Amino acid sequence: IAITVTAATMAVTLPVAYALGRLTFKGRAAMLFAIILSRSYPPIAVVVPFFYLYSRTGLQGTIRGLVIIYLTLTIPMVVWVMTSFFSSLPRTVEAAARIDGNTRWQAFHRVILPMSWPGIAVAAAISFLVCWNEFAFSQILAAGSTAQTFPPALSTMFFQVSQPNEMAAASIIAIIPPAILAYLFQRRIRNLNLVDPL
Repeated sequence: IAITVTAATMAVTLPVAYALGRLTFKGRAAMLFAIILSRSYPPIAVVVPFFYLYSRTGLQGTIRGLVIIYLTLTIPMVVWVMTSFFSSLPRTVEAAARIDGNTRWQAFHRVILPMSWPGIAVAAAISFLVCWNEFAFSQILAAGSTAQTFPPALSTMFFQVSQPNEMAAASIIAIIPPAILAYLFQRRIRNLNLVDPL
């Protein structure tokens, strides 16, 4: 689930973040503010409406349902990170590509994206970790189903597994991906420019 959400998040957010970070248009600041504001609510505040909606549409307890709701968590965060990153890139390189005859899309694809791989990698890691560690939505919307993720499964094991060593082994397995990503990207995360691009 985390890999699927991360791939979908990056496909959606990179063009949006590029437009917000590199272009000037009316309503840009309001749009960025609305995107960031949509991530400011606690998940528990909207879980009841989502539970009702999912129970009516057949998405409760499905991987597709979790992917959809996880996208509402990751997209605003990655848009914010990548907007700041894109806005910090030098504009002279993109301008030179445009002078050479590239369209804006070609300049984005051939120039901006290769320059942005460090930021893209960190944003993808953040998106993956958000999905991997998410508890509330998975616990309420997918509890007891095949779509249930690791965190709520671990909390269930506390009452079902009698041997502490089995619980400890499962906990270690759960922290391996976050630990690897944190080790690989800690320096790049510190170097990201996450100040307000406005």
